[in-house]
Amino acid sequence: MDELAKSSGREKHSSGDLHSRLKTRKLLGVGETDDGDVHRSKLSQILGHSDQLYVRLPPGLKIWQLVLALIFTVIALWAFIFPSHLYETTFGDTSDDKHIVLPIRLYGITLICLSLVFWFMVKAVDKELIRLLLLCSIIYFTLHTIGKVKGQS
Repeated sequence: MDELAKSSGREKHSSGDLHSRLKTRKLLGVGETDDGDVHRSKLSQILGHSDQLYVRLPPGLKIWQLVLALIFTVIALWAFIFPSHLYETTFGDTSDDKHIVLPIRLYGITLICLSLVFWFMVKAVDKELIRLLLLCSIIYFTLHTIGKVKGQS
């Protein structure tokens, strides 16, 4: 085909052909995205339109993640370093602290692990990871509240 174009004295203009192909595709509605744009390449047409690139997260979500990470870190370090003080502050009981130290320290270690997850999720933009983080915090606070209510009765 190139020999035919050369023999007729005309040169191929690939940019003009590309432009006319895009116009034809738009006119026929082939390869259009949801917003009416036409795919610029075969690769973008194959990969499709990624909604993750255009999702807007609530503005307070990052602040909430940062606050949770900070609170979990502070309480975790408090439980790990000063377990007796945390127990006295939380329950107001100054009984024999020798048997309380190990469970409170293990609680602190668990909170340190959770706080690391929260710190790593502060910069996350994937919706599935953020949902997992929110589910994790809901489960933690629900179990914490149930434990606190059961402990008082």
